Amino acid sequence: MVALESWGNPVLVGKYPFKILFTQDGQYLMTTNLQWGADVRGFWAEAPRGAIAVVRFASQAEQPEQQQHFLVSVAETGVSPEGIAISPNGRLVATVNLERSYLPYNDSRITWFSSLTLMEFDPRTGHLETLGDFLYEGILPEALVFDRSGNYLAVANYDHFDDAQRGGSIDFWRVILNDGTHPAPRLVQTNHSVPVTRGVHSLVLVP
Repeated sequence: MVALESWGNPVLVGKYPFKILFTQDGQYLMTTNLQWGADVRGFWAEAPRGAIAVVRFASQAEQPEQQQHFLVSVAETGVSPEGIAISPNGRLVATVNLERSYLPYNDSRITWFSSLTLMEFDPRTGHLETLGDFLYEGILPEALVFDRSGNYLAVANYDHFDDAQRGGSIDFWRVILNDGTHPAPRLVQTNHSVPVTRGVHSLVLVP
């Protein structure tokens, strides 16, 4: 029989944590913070930019009095980062951000785009650094995943602003580490896109 029990100290990770991922070695946990709440106009409609919080777990090899979990890093993302992915080598982290793409077309607050945020992670220290935001045409993107090589990202796009393009799509992005012109890693959207039913929410890389 499997049971769960609390271990160690609680850690305050931020406002409205939404999705969590463990690093492959289990040493760190990352959580998206949407910044939603009753103190935000429309609860989420005017939320500020989101964030990723990184928690380092205590080692069970440490003495009991030293076993403490710590918040070690926080990095800014686009608005409402509902999806998060960690690259296979553990060095890059990406989020997919709703922005305000879901608002009615006649709402002046609408953003006619969604975005991805790319970050660099140091597994030795737990430090997470934001590299940039990458805007694209899409509504309510909910999930993303790196491929096995870490060279590509697949992004679940709920819907499109172009009403002639019916349904959602899985869009593919290339991860460019260093092309001589841009020394920092960046993302470039490819022309490859797979049509799917409107409302796609989840992506899983099959082993």
